[in-house]
Amino acid sequence: MYIFLALPILTGCKEKKSTGAMGGMPTPEISVTKPIVEDITLTKDYPGYLTTEKTVNLVARVNGTLQSTSYVAGGRVKQGQLLFVIEPTLYKDQVEQAEAELKTAQAQLEYARNNYSRMKEAVKSDAVSQIQVLQAESSVAEGVAA
Repeated sequence: MYIFLALPILTGCKEKKSTGAMGGMPTPEISVTKPIVEDITLTKDYPGYLTTEKTVNLVARVNGTLQSTSYVAGGRVKQGQLLFVIEPTLYKDQVEQAEAELKTAQAQLEYARNNYSRMKEAVKSDAVSQIQVLQAESSVAEGVAA
């Protein structure tokens, strides 16, 4: 009778295969290595769209044809830096014409001032009328305004 009692005990001592958490599946084998210390570079690529913080509208101060560009597109520029060169013949002609008009206006102003001072002296001796003095004075005012 002791044999019948010992039989269930002997079968319980038999080596069992290990089962995983899923029940009847065996536990997988894994390999283990020691960690290696070394420098690595982490890079990640992301799609994106860049815009500038500031934009500037460029407006020419003079009319003319663009002769050359003095900057690299997309590069940095500083305030006051030369960006474009405009063909100088057109605006040089305009500058020369404006300078000639200025000299003419200055000469007319000088003539009006001299005429006014002569008229002021002449009115004292009744050589000219008061109206002529006022006309000379207004000519001076016109010259100053021009």
